[in-house]
Amino acid sequence: MTSISAKKSIIGIITVAFFAAIWIYLEVAVPFHISFKEQTSIFISGQGLLLQHFSKPAVLSRIIGDFLTQFFAYRHLASAIIVVVLVALLFAVQKTLQLFSRDNRDNGITWSMAFAITGLECALFTQINWDITTVVGLLFACIAFLVWNKLNRVWLQYVMIAISFPLIGGHTISLAVMTAAFLAIKERRYVSMAAV
Repeated sequence: MTSISAKKSIIGIITVAFFAAIWIYLEVAVPFHISFKEQTSIFISGQGLLLQHFSKPAVLSRIIGDFLTQFFAYRHLASAIIVVVLVALLFAVQKTLQLFSRDNRDNGITWSMAFAITGLECALFTQINWDITTVVGLLFACIAFLVWNKLNRVWLQYVMIAISFPLIGGHTISLAVMTAAFLAIKERRYVSMAAV
């Protein structure tokens, strides 16, 4: 077995164990907390209620988060939905952090930080006023940053950042910080390469 495949196997085992622990925690420690969240935010697909989402920021995050929250009435399904959203967040955060690494590879540091951020989001989710909409917002901010990085045109990058607030809300700040940090690191790399 090569070192790369061994590393991927270890990361896979850690990932499965991490999310199994989160699922068990959600099933055992906070099942009534999750059903309480379902009771406090009801998603009704009527035209008038859907239009109310457009009067506030984070339209996309709010609609998807509220849609997912309606399934929290089913205890085991709620835990599964939360774990799936956190798995998507883990991989989006890891890919985002990978762009910041010097050689653009996945390494232990990017995975460790991704697990830490995902664990923090899970811990915050158990707070009463922290709902899945905020986790979805951070997930979309990471995806938006990955898409932003692939765009070749500067004006498209600016348009994307401008339309992010109505779509992902407060996590636009996360997107702006990631963008500014990435540009600063990228500029420093060019300066250090020119000095050599």
